[in-house]
Amino acid sequence: MSPKHLIATLLVALTASACGATPPAGDVGQLTGATWEATEVDGKPVATPAPVTLAIADGQASGGSGCNRYSATVTLAPDRISFGPLMSTKMACAEEGAMQTEMAYLQALSGAERWSISATGQLTLSGSKGNVLFKPAATGSGS
Repeated sequence: MSPKHLIATLLVALTASACGATPPAGDVGQLTGATWEATEVDGKPVATPAPVTLAIADGQASGGSGCNRYSATVTLAPDRISFGPLMSTKMACAEEGAMQTEMAYLQALSGAERWSISATGQLTLSGSKGNVLFKPAATGSGS
């Protein structure tokens, strides 16, 4: 095979592989339009009376923090994330540890700097104030 044919063949192969259906790791479209449910905050399992959720759409983040509802502006870039000031309702939770989990979750969101989605579909937010691990939320589990 001549060098010209080899190069042409390689270009066709590379172009075809780049057109696959799997989005790149840093595609912000993976984050939006879905609801995520937190499973761990700083390595500890989430144990709250209601699911801890995150939904992102149109530059806004919202969800449930276990006891309360919250919202904030959000800025997304490939592998980067930042939340504006968080606004939250102020109801108390009677369940042991729920308020601590909620405070740790909201603190982690406020300091989030990076995001990634694993091959198994889990979302990780990490930053200077903590880390949160999410799974895709089951349909109907509130955002």
